[in-house]
Formats: sequence, structure tokens, C-alpha cells
Amino acid sequence: MSLNLHACSALIEKAVAEFDHAWKKEDALTKQQRGESGVAIALAKTFTVKTALHITSTIFDGMGARATSDQYKFDRYWRNARTISLHDPIAYKLRDIGKWCLSSELPPITPYS
Repeated sequence: MSLNLHACSALIEKAVAEFDHAWKKEDALTKQQRGESGVAIALAKTFTVKTALHITSTIFDGMGARATSDQYKFDRYWRNARTISLHDPIAYKLRDIGKWCLSSELPPITPYS
């Protein structure tokens, strides 16, 4: 779990740097730069959501059966991660990443980008 969290942090830092660089370009931002920034953000978002869902699903293996008690409400972390994953669907991000990797196609500008 720690390894995945460190990977998430690295991807997020890269995405933030890409976004910051793109933001500072203002009107000089090219379509290519905007697309590359979008891909970096999609990579970070997708891996982070998948990691959050994995960790919040498997953490009970380490905490034991009592951790599932309604008294502790640990299940709320999984529900929160799942809700976030559905409000900005990672399926769109995965599609964009795939198109970028296979054909260098830039992601389209959408409400989810």
C-alpha cells in the first residue's frame, strides 16, 4: 500500500508541475502542451483512484473482522473513494490515456478534462 501511495504522490507532483507550466503559458499555450498536461493529469487521477479503491477495500485484511463493525465506520473511506471515482469517471481518462499511448492522439476538451 505504501509503494502505491508513493507512486501516487509522484504522479500527482508531475501532473501539478505540468498543469502549472501550462497555466503560466496563458494564451501562448499550444494544443500539444494542453494535451500533454491533460494526459499527465489523467494518469495521476486514474492511478490515484485505483489505488484509493484498492487500499480502502483491502485494509480490512490487516485490521481484522472487527474493523468492519458499524461502530468504527471505516467503510466510509471506501464509499468516499468510490463516489469520487464516479463523479469524474476514470473510464474516460483510461480511454484518453490509451489513445495517447497508442496513437499520440491528444485528449479532447470535455467537462471531464
